[in-house]
Amino acid sequence: MDFGQRDKRIKAEGGERRNRHSAAIVLLMLLTIGSVWSVRAQALWEIGGKAGESFYLGDRNRTLFNDIGPGIGGYFRCNWNPHWATKVQVDIARIGSPLKKNYANADVQMEFNFFEYGEMNSLIWSRYFTPYICGGIGLGAYNNDRKSLRYTVAFPFGAGIKCKIFRRYNIGVEWTMHKLCTDKFDLVDNPYRFEKRSSLINNDWYSMCMLFIGIDLGDRNRFCKN
Repeated sequence: MDFGQRDKRIKAEGGERRNRHSAAIVLLMLLTIGSVWSVRAQALWEIGGKAGESFYLGDRNRTLFNDIGPGIGGYFRCNWNPHWATKVQVDIARIGSPLKKNYANADVQMEFNFFEYGEMNSLIWSRYFTPYICGGIGLGAYNNDRKSLRYTVAFPFGAGIKCKIFRRYNIGVEWTMHKLCTDKFDLVDNPYRFEKRSSLINNDWYSMCMLFIGIDLGDRNRFCKN
């Protein structure tokens, strides 16, 4: 085996991963800045917190909601209209055994409400309740076996239900899966020794199931209950 060529190949693959991750981080920052910068007067802002449970899927666990751990977070949502919203959020969670790993993530997501949520001209029942789907891009951080931080790009997607209560308050539940661009989250990298692998083709995911409560900060005449 030519160790020199192997080392060059490993360095080249590492450089490609860093370049992809750097590009994704820049894209995440641009999306966040653009979302905040382009907020207009007719849009409804919302800020809130959430808490729930988290679990991991990968080479060491292949069962949903197995070895769950606690998670908390916060979010900022801009409701552009009754169907579309942009959400920026930060979460911190802990995975249960066998990993017992702490991790955090920050992401930007788009949400689509199936009903005309908050629209006073719509049906009464659809003003105050809607299921929705969401998806976006984010950055995750986790501790490895040496207790140092590792970073990875993640692609979150999921679904939830939200309800409007009182005049400015929203409550709901959301379940998201986060596809990681690394196979080292569980410290098991390429166990089957595949020669050609992609950072998108791996077994490492983490998931969050969160209850949230938020308060509206913008013009409530259009999107909030009076």
